[in-house]
Amino acid sequence: MLNIWLFLFVLLALLDWVALWQAWKQVNYFSKPVTLLALLIWFTSLGGWLVAPFWFGLALVFSLLGDIFLLLADKFFLMGLGAFLLAHAGYVLGFTPQSTTSPLPTLIIGLITLLLGSYFYNKLRKSIANNAGLKKMNMPLLLYCLALCLMLFSAVLTFAQPNWLPAAAALVTAGGMLFFTSDSLLAHNRFIMPFPNAKLLIRITYHLAQLALVSGILLNYLNR
Repeated sequence: MLNIWLFLFVLLALLDWVALWQAWKQVNYFSKPVTLLALLIWFTSLGGWLVAPFWFGLALVFSLLGDIFLLLADKFFLMGLGAFLLAHAGYVLGFTPQSTTSPLPTLIIGLITLLLGSYFYNKLRKSIANNAGLKKMNMPLLLYCLALCLMLFSAVLTFAQPNWLPAAAALVTAGGMLFFTSDSLLAHNRFIMPFPNAKLLIRITYHLAQLALVSGILLNYLNR
């Protein structure tokens, strides 16, 4: 699974993190999208579109579009949100069980995910309610939160699927959790309360999330 595109992704991610840390805006305009582009090419170079459900490739394409939109002015924020919502939908469809899963693990994972998502969205909703200018964001954020929770649920559920290798399931589970963490940090910083080094922490957890998800997917489908 190791090739030049994976190493390039790592180098570009490091450059992107340094650019954020040092506030190199011009560098960041380049480093953010090309980092995910390198990950997409890595996925493609190993035959990811052919061996795995094509929904995973679409999830990466929509993630790249989301990265680009979120780099632009605030008026493109909803477009970025929509692109990442479609990215989560792609991951969910890709993780859809191909065989019947045990109801008990499904119920437990579902309840934990629901409680986690409900807790965070409730904090977000209260903050939005106190800001008249943000009330229009309530429905888009609710839909996005549901998509994010469903992605996390479907990623963790791979542990209960016989067609997923344990190591691959562990990687995509870690990726789902990191993605949830990254988006939670972004929402907290933007809509609840800004905090130090927020953008850097959001970007690090986001890149690690995508790397874990793609690594788990490739590990599983290249070794079947």
